[in-house]
Amino acid sequence: MPDHFDPDRENYVSTLHSPHSSYRLYYHLVWGTKHRKPALIEGISSRLIQVVTATCEKEGCQLLGINVEPEHVHALISLRPTHNVADIVNRIKGTSARTLRLEFPELSWMVDEKSLWTNGYCAHTVGDANVAQIKAYLDKQKVHHHG
Repeated sequence: MPDHFDPDRENYVSTLHSPHSSYRLYYHLVWGTKHRKPALIEGISSRLIQVVTATCEKEGCQLLGINVEPEHVHALISLRPTHNVADIVNRIKGTSARTLRLEFPELSWMVDEKSLWTNGYCAHTVGDANVAQIKAYLDKQKVHHHG
């Protein structure tokens, strides 16, 4: 695959190192709001991006791209070999749900459940050649969904 999707590809597609390993582990994650309710409106979506970014930093993973739509989220992340995908997703979803519900009480009537997110999520591994494509895809989703 050509690398023309992002001239800064080298900034995020590189072999990472820890004391006992070298790795490139990329995941395209997707999760949705409960009952796919369009609750992630403008102010909420901006705050969600901040919370997901901070959670990834705290957990030691790298958020490479994110796109928030009213009823679902796409994220491209790089994990360490010691990370568990399910644990990272649960931390991202749990932290973001708690934070958003505290800061945006209107979510209670928008989603009408105690849980902001669906129980599940989708995770796809992404090879080196496709990282730039997925990042470009996430960057273009606003155009796709909003014309």
